[in-house]
Amino acid sequence: MWSTPRATTPRARQPTPRPAPRRYVLERVDLGGRLHELSGPCRIGSDASNDLVVDEATVSALHCELDVSARGAWIRDDGSSNGTEVDGLMVREAALRDGSLIRLGNVSLRFRWAAVPMVDSARLDRSPRAESRGALGALVGSSPLLRDCRAKLSSVARSAGPVLLEGESGTGKSMAAELLHEHRGLALLPFLAVECGALPEVDLAGLLFGRERPRRLSIFEEAGAGTLLLDEVSALSLELQARLVPVFERRELSRAGSPIVVPVHAQLLSSSREPLRRRVNAGQFRAELYFRLGNPVRLPALREHLEDLPELIAAWLSRHEVPKDEVAALCSRAFAAKLAEAAWPGNVRELFNHLERCVLLHRAASPRELTAPMTPTDPGRPYFEARGEAVAAFEHDYAQALLARSGGNVARAARAAGIDRAYLHRLLRRHGLGRPPKAGRDGPPR
Repeated sequence: MWSTPRATTPRARQPTPRPAPRRYVLERVDLGGRLHELSGPCRIGSDASNDLVVDEATVSALHCELDVSARGAWIRDDGSSNGTEVDGLMVREAALRDGSLIRLGNVSLRFRWAAVPMVDSARLDRSPRAESRGALGALVGSSPLLRDCRAKLSSVARSAGPVLLEGESGTGKSMAAELLHEHRGLALLPFLAVECGALPEVDLAGLLFGRERPRRLSIFEEAGAGTLLLDEVSALSLELQARLVPVFERRELSRAGSPIVVPVHAQLLSSSREPLRRRVNAGQFRAELYFRLGNPVRLPALREHLEDLPELIAAWLSRHEVPKDEVAALCSRAFAAKLAEAAWPGNVRELFNHLERCVLLHRAASPRELTAPMTPTDPGRPYFEARGEAVAAFEHDYAQALLARSGGNVARAARAAGIDRAYLHRLLRRHGLGRPPKAGRDGPPR
C-alpha cells in the first residue's frame, strides 16, 4: 500500500546524466563478415587518420562520416571520388536503419546496432526513468485489475512480438507503450508514435509507407530497431489496414513508387480506445490485420478500480510539491469518497488534471463542485478564486461540447472554434478530456 507522502522542501534539480554513446557494428561484407564494433562518430576512409581505415583503391582518403545519437544513425559523404551508396542509392547524407548496406567504391559495409542487454521486466513498477516522468501514474494500484494488467505487461515485455493495448482515453496506453519500450531493453533506441486519427489519409499513408520520389523514408524505417506505436489504430481506413498486413506478417513494406521491399526491424505496438473485436464483427476492421496485432492487453477504466484512488492520489502527490496542509486534505478519506462518486470519463488522466486544479484552487473538492455554476454576484468569495473556477468550468464545458460536435476530430474542432490545434490539445489535457466514443460503444458519455 502507498503511505501518505510527506511534504518536501524544494530541491535543486540534479543534472540529468547523459546516456552512454550507442554502440553499433560495421560488418565488412566484401571480406567475409569481418566486424568492427564502434560507438559515437566514426570517420571512414583510406587515410590512417580515420577512425575506420579501409585500405582499398576505390575508397577516398577521407570518404565519409558516420554518426549516431538517441534518435538514430546517419552517414554523410565527404566529397569522395566514387561516392557513398546506402541501400542501393547514391547519397550525400542519409539516415541508416538497422541492416543498411553501405557501399564505398568496391567496399560493402553492413550497419547494425549492437545488442542491448535485456532489462529485468519482472517488476514494471521499478523503473526510475519511467517513474521520474510520471509514466507509472495510470498503472498504480493494488486492486486485482491493476495487478493483472501489470502482470500481462510484464509477460509481453519479455518478448519482441507485437502488442495491442486497448483501453478508454486516459487509461495510460501511451504510458504502457513507453514502459514496454524501456523494459525490452530499448531505452537508448528510438520510440516513435503515429496518431492514426489525427492526419488526413494521404498524409498518413506517406508517413507510414514513405515514397520513392521525392525520397522519404517510412516511419517504420525511421524507428530502426526501436519501437513504433500506432496510436488509435482503429482510425485507419480499410485500405491502409490492408497495406499494413505484410508489415506485421512478413516484417516488410514497399515505398510508394518503388518495387523494392524494405525490411522492418522495429518492434510494433498498437493502441485502440475501443475493443477492436467489435469493429471486426461490424466489418470496420480487417480480421487479417487484427489477428496479427499481437497479444491484447486491456487497461481498465478508472471507474472499474475506484479502490485504487488513495494510491493514485498518493502517487501524484509524490511527484509534485504541495503544501503540507493541502496534502493532508487531499489524502483524507472524505476527499477519496467524493472522488469515488464521479464518473471519470477521462479516467486517470482526468483524475490527475483534477488534482492539479484542486491544488491551484486550494480546495479538496469533487469535479462536480469545481464545475458547478456560480452566482456571479456573490460578494462573499474572493475575486480571483471565483474567476478561476468560472473560467475552468467554461473551458471544460466548451471543450467537451466542441469535441462532441466534431465527432472527436481535434483538427476539425480547432478550425470550428478558430483556435490553434496545439492550444486545443493543451485545453483537453488540462481538463482530462478525450475524444468521445463512437455510437454504440459501451461506457459513460464523453
